Amino acid sequence: MKKIIIVAHGCSRSGVGDPDVKTITKATEDLSFHTAKSYMDGENFPEYASASMSEFQPLSDSDCLFFFGFVPHGTGIVNTGMRRGGHIHGEEIFVLRNANASLPEIGLFARRNDAKVIMLACRSYI
Repeated sequence: MKKIIIVAHGCSRSGVGDPDVKTITKATEDLSFHTAKSYMDGENFPEYASASMSEFQPLSDSDCLFFFGFVPHGTGIVNTGMRRGGHIHGEEIFVLRNANASLPEIGLFARRNDAKVIMLACRSYI
């Protein structure tokens, strides 16, 4: 089963998650933009079962410029055309744009794409 990355605003907390969605932070820990970017650039981090993440918010144009150097167009979960570490075989990177999404919607997206999702739900720039 392939693995994909989705970047959005959000946070995790203790509770029941989705078996097809993982994160790189422990429950109740915030994920910074810099840590998320390091992960997408290829740095390794441990993966954790998704905690109870309620609703995710889309990234702004300036957030996208920070992460990708360009602004992906579309609504919902949008493929950036980029891959983790810049490698042709790296995980595809998606971004949430112009719409909110819930954890069940992210899980459904994973199952429809026969994939496991690494959810980068960012809260801060630090």
